[in-house]
Amino acid sequence: MPFRLLCLFGLALLSCQASQEALPRSLHSPEGEAEELMRRAIELVAGGAAPYLYINQGGGQDGKTEPQWTQIDSLGTGQYRSLEVYNVFDNPGGDSREFFLLTFVVDLRDTSRRYPVQDIRFRATADTAYFTDVNPQELKLLDPEPVLRQGGLPVYAFDGFAHAGDLEPGFLRFWSPRAGSVLSWYGRAETFELMATGHPAWDAALPGLRAALRGHLGLSER
Repeated sequence: MPFRLLCLFGLALLSCQASQEALPRSLHSPEGEAEELMRRAIELVAGGAAPYLYINQGGGQDGKTEPQWTQIDSLGTGQYRSLEVYNVFDNPGGDSREFFLLTFVVDLRDTSRRYPVQDIRFRATADTAYFTDVNPQELKLLDPEPVLRQGGLPVYAFDGFAHAGDLEPGFLRFWSPRAGSVLSWYGRAETFELMATGHPAWDAALPGLRAALRGHLGLSER
């Protein structure tokens, strides 16, 4: 085996071993959807890929940066499943970790319905993992055509509902089936913006993409 392929194989093997070691014993053979979701979230964080970097603009968190692990799977023409792990907290004592995640499935051809979003918090120990909080939210696609397309990133606009069944949206989310959330707008000048993904072409396109989206919203450049 060529040296480069051997190195890549070795890195993949180490990543797989690290992911397996991070799993609670109860998730080694997940039995249901909840267990499978927690397994995927833990493996996404433990897999070795650098997280995306976001920045808060405006509001009480202005300038604060936050990491997020994102995984998007194609389920067929126009259909995607998104998993975003937006926070990981190690509890004092080191006996457990808490994971905060968003998961949803969307069809980029269908603007007629709201898509369920699960905002989930779960705790993982060496033995088990279990949900500690679930907040149902919703997204509604505004147009089956991208509002922008730049650097290989088509970006779609969604109304976001902080609670399932809300009459009015609480935020506007610009989302790409390749890179996930690019910019979320919460009113006034408060945004949550993607700064870096580790993908050279996407990262080169992001400043212009964010500027175009801020212009679309009537916000000044930052």
